[in-house]
Amino acid sequence: SASASASASASASSVSVSSSKGAERWATVGARRSIRRGLDKADLERFAEFVASEQGVNSLLNLEHIRAYDQLGERRYRVYCGSFKLLSWYVEPVLDLEVTWRNGSCVLETRSCEIQGASPKVREQNRRFKAFYRYKIEWGVDPQDTKTAYVQTGGELSMNLQIYTFPFTRLPLSAVEAPGNKLMQALLRYLLPAFLDSLIADFSEWRDEELGEPGEAKEAGGSSGSSSSGGGGGGSGGDGSGTAAAT
Repeated sequence: SASASASASASASSVSVSSSKGAERWATVGARRSIRRGLDKADLERFAEFVASEQGVNSLLNLEHIRAYDQLGERRYRVYCGSFKLLSWYVEPVLDLEVTWRNGSCVLETRSCEIQGASPKVREQNRRFKAFYRYKIEWGVDPQDTKTAYVQTGGELSMNLQIYTFPFTRLPLSAVEAPGNKLMQALLRYLLPAFLDSLIADFSEWRDEELGEPGEAKEAGGSSGSSSSGGGGGGSGGDGSGTAAAT
């Protein structure tokens, strides 16, 4: 009987993430990755100033690639990622993000994630998944070589998916989780370097403007204005939060 009890317990844990979900089946997929880029040691203090500035927040929120955002509080932002067609519906991911600054680091992570759309079927999907991502940006002097500095980003993506459609309901959770983990890993391999390289490029433009280097500042201002205009233009057709994206 003890063997049967242990077997039943193991079976229950593989079927459900939480016992409160009863017979529901949930799969968990995710990935982690960390990358590092070199930074001039003389720029460490300036980089910390940049990350905490308005331009730094715009860069952290990836302003160039979102429709708009609203500021919900001192450290919280609602990001509208832009709509796209999924099957026969138009949907838009909307993220509530929190930015936390600490000495020598900054953390950007989701507090909620949902899909918005005109169809009730789209909105219903929000109860069938939970998504989370977290980026931690760190900077400092390389302990292996005190003459050099670095910026490092560690990324984490994870998602809980309810398994409720045939034929996936007849398959083990590993049949969903194994390919899902590979997809998450592929996403991080693309997203993380793009995020960090964009952050460093934005910092370089901000630094040149702060130092008053006319040629580079003019060039940086031109590209920055183009990006903000594009983000604000997308938002102006929505809920008016494009103003935040353009400033």
